[in-house]
Amino acid sequence: MLMKKCPVCNTVFMPKRSRQFICSISCRQQHNGRKNVKGYKLGRMKSEYKTRVDKDGYLRRYAPDHPFADGRKEIFVHVIVMEQHIGRRLLPGECVHHKNGIKTDNRIENLELLRHGKHSSMHRSPKMAFVKRNKLGQFAN
Repeated sequence: MLMKKCPVCNTVFMPKRSRQFICSISCRQQHNGRKNVKGYKLGRMKSEYKTRVDKDGYLRRYAPDHPFADGRKEIFVHVIVMEQHIGRRLLPGECVHHKNGIKTDNRIENLELLRHGKHSSMHRSPKMAFVKRNKLGQFAN
């Protein structure tokens, strides 16, 4: 391996690993607080304003302080758009529906605020209305 120069104390050292660029633990501790140095991490992750498509096809955005944020601290973009439009957070029984069925189309003209029961009935398949149930309300075979 080649000799490298420590960006903190400017000493020349022999790295133990190919990616090592700081000579010692004390230099690394000093380096963690410095800006504009190779390898410096910028506080929060860069995913703060990133939007991604989840496995179901919905757009999700990093929002760590939102009450509906999941384990990844993300929330659906259509929920954010609707909350900004109505000027408040969604209530526990409310949900946002995409009128044209395109999950990535988050224009306010395409979004509709519904109660969960109404939203479920809109997405229920027509054949499920005629399936027989037993006395307990379970689907019969």
